[in-house]
Amino acid sequence: MLMLKAVIIDDEIDAIEYIELIIKQNCPDVVIAGKANSGLDGMKAINENKPDIVFLDIRMPLMSGFEMLKKIPDRDFEVIFTTAFDEYAINAIRASAVDYLLKPIKTQELIQAINKVKETKEKTTKKDEKYDVLFENLKSSIPKKLVFHTLSGLELINITDIIYLQAEGCYTKIYLNNGEKTVISKNILEIEKLLDSKHFFRTHKSYVVNLQFIKKFSRQKGYVEMLNNSKIEVSHRKKAELMDFIDKYFTIH
Repeated sequence: MLMLKAVIIDDEIDAIEYIELIIKQNCPDVVIAGKANSGLDGMKAINENKPDIVFLDIRMPLMSGFEMLKKIPDRDFEVIFTTAFDEYAINAIRASAVDYLLKPIKTQELIQAINKVKETKEKTTKKDEKYDVLFENLKSSIPKKLVFHTLSGLELINITDIIYLQAEGCYTKIYLNNGEKTVISKNILEIEKLLDSKHFFRTHKSYVVNLQFIKKFSRQKGYVEMLNNSKIEVSHRKKAELMDFIDKYFTIH
């Protein structure tokens, strides 16, 4: 059995004890190696225990969870953020392939978060990259980059490089302006929520397009032609909305 070491950092003692209780009752392969109720003590706990998982509260006095994470030079562990606030920071976290739990924490959600760590632990390298993307995404209310777990590790994508998304059941194909495409194990709706709604438009239940890469819109034939020559279907009910969207987009630009 692969044993994982965890550190819990939260300024509320009750929150630490609650997470510890859930883990002890449900996750026999996770050992609580350290606990801390401040960012400074959390850094010490991480340095001393070299954990696999860090449960990290976002909002703490003096030093937030984000600020603490920035100060750690070797972030060779998985972070599961905990927060009572569903705010724009959540989108930055989602876009950066980092997990989070909303308080009050549900037992099953915590177990699922730990299981995700187990699934990605062996194949995920360069964890620092996704935390660097997280810090960059936190500078804006809308993420600038996406990070995804793939079979070979982590993949980073600049959102402005996306030409369009195509749904493939529970998966999504992402087509990029360098001619490459990648398949992500997330449905198209999950990814669409992370994109800037001023620049991306759902033309059809299976497609989301980036307006900057539209070459032509054939309203009569019901498709948009992208700069890579792909023809993307536009559903009947979306045609008028797309025309308005394009007019506004190019007026702004």
